[in-house]
Amino acid sequence: MNSILAYSYVRMSTNLQLKGDSLRRQTELSKAYAEEHGLRLVSDTELQDIGVSAYKGDNVATGALGKFLASAKAGQVPEGSYLLVESLDRLTRQELLPSVQLLLDIIGLSINVVTLLDGKVYSKTNADMASMMFSIALMSRAHEESQTKSRRIGAAWKAKRDRAGEQKLTKICPAWLSLADDKKTFQVVKDRQEIVQRIFELTDEGMGSYSVTKWLNQQSIPPFGRTSLWNQSYVTKILQNRAVLGEYQPHVLIDGRRRPEGDPIPDYFPRIIDEALFYRVQQARRSRASGSGGRRGETQRNLFTHIAKCGYCGSPMRLINKGKGPKGGTYLKCHKALAGGACSKTSWRYNEFEQSFLFFIREIDLDGIVNAAARLDTKKNYERIQKGLAAKLQHENLRRERLFDLLGDERQNLSVLKERLVTVEQQIKQIHDEIASLEPPSGEDSSYKLSSAGLLDLISSIQGDGSLDRRVKLAAHLKSLIKTISLETEGDGPRRGEIDRWIGEEDTEFRNRFLKYREEMDEQFGRTAPSFTVHFVDGRSRLVRVRRGSPTNFIQMLAGDGMDFGEIGNKVEWNGTRDPGWYVENIEIHPPSNQRSIL
Repeated sequence: MNSILAYSYVRMSTNLQLKGDSLRRQTELSKAYAEEHGLRLVSDTELQDIGVSAYKGDNVATGALGKFLASAKAGQVPEGSYLLVESLDRLTRQELLPSVQLLLDIIGLSINVVTLLDGKVYSKTNADMASMMFSIALMSRAHEESQTKSRRIGAAWKAKRDRAGEQKLTKICPAWLSLADDKKTFQVVKDRQEIVQRIFELTDEGMGSYSVTKWLNQQSIPPFGRTSLWNQSYVTKILQNRAVLGEYQPHVLIDGRRRPEGDPIPDYFPRIIDEALFYRVQQARRSRASGSGGRRGETQRNLFTHIAKCGYCGSPMRLINKGKGPKGGTYLKCHKALAGGACSKTSWRYNEFEQSFLFFIREIDLDGIVNAAARLDTKKNYERIQKGLAAKLQHENLRRERLFDLLGDERQNLSVLKERLVTVEQQIKQIHDEIASLEPPSGEDSSYKLSSAGLLDLISSIQGDGSLDRRVKLAAHLKSLIKTISLETEGDGPRRGEIDRWIGEEDTEFRNRFLKYREEMDEQFGRTAPSFTVHFVDGRSRLVRVRRGSPTNFIQMLAGDGMDFGEIGNKVEWNGTRDPGWYVENIEIHPPSNQRSIL
């Protein structure tokens, strides 16, 4: 068999042609020519540009043809090889000068170009005037045809866009919509609309797309399409899809990939998500992506993420899993200690702490705290609107920057770009006006909808089944009610050691009296027992000492204003700011006056 190689180059403008006869026809023509002329057809090299434009020269710039030319220039394609194409317009549909230059470049590399439809060969040996004139005429006509087609398609799409309010451009639409019979409107698929709205609500409440996906599958909510389960990537696409705001973004196929073409068409689809909610969700997702969040898993185990702190060093309390066994399970432990730092290494079993906390929260008067949270929520809602508008402004600024970049592209229509710039500038001005018209909250109205009774009902339901969405809701409400929860896994133990070192051995009589007194107090009030201090958003605090191993048995509960704690019931008062020393009435032993400010 002849050792001369032949390379079959196949190019089609769209993937849709794969469904027709184009690929088969071009492939079979190459095989027939190679067999007839005794050429060895290279079958292990994919020389195909599917959906890559020859009109814009993309097949040469980034496509398979460009890679073939690079290989030929590197000497990897033997001289005298054949490049088989159906016709010259498969190689190029560019303007005449770059088209002729491309053909000459290939021939100059000692590669014979064969047009299979007419059997014509273009090579160094037959590059006569007649052949070149014939090729020039063919390439000129190919460019004119593509140019005319491009204008017609552009005009047709422009006409369609202009009539978008009267008749829809295409029947393709989001999964929660369907095109009406009159072709003029889209209809909302009610049950799917509710699913999309729930996805946004859950995300707004603090769930990531991973947890939302788990929740959808746990609830056996039927997914859109043919798949049997929801997947995270599809949930993420829904959250990013501006079609929920009613926008439609036309696309074109470039290099085999769909790319936006022109400005989005507003109010093309029915809007199903409030704009403020959409931008709030985008802001929350960006915050989680920057490292402040993370997967919560199937059970949303930790209700206290970001609010539970170490009472000794202030580091976050991390949820750790010790596996199975008697000492296994999940625990809260100081992050500094986990990293090997100098802090208490004692952990608190998570289930016991959650039980203690929920028991505590059910026993206190929540009305004042909830009212304070409502006022704070009004302020936060105002800030969320500000952030939403800022995100919207950022989106429009990016659109403007992209349009500025396109102004330097000679292939773009400058008049169209200028129209788009005017539209974007109007949008930016409108957003600036909205920001300027925002009025600070008065404190009278609030979007905070959960009452103290509702919170207690939610806690009861958590203790009942612990479903993911309820735990997410509770975690979100706790963050709105509570600034921090300080956990002291060893009670006052670490601080007692610091005081002991400060006293030293110089005053033996005072030291002995002090240690005896403290031992009595530790025994009476359980100061070595684990404790937690809840700092609410209204400035009040509660300190709770829990009997070790008995989550709902509280040894002591102290109430405070800021850092001041007072007695509840018959409990002894401890004042943390007005008198930082230890002092208990009706007991004869008191520290000397010169010691009290330190103790």
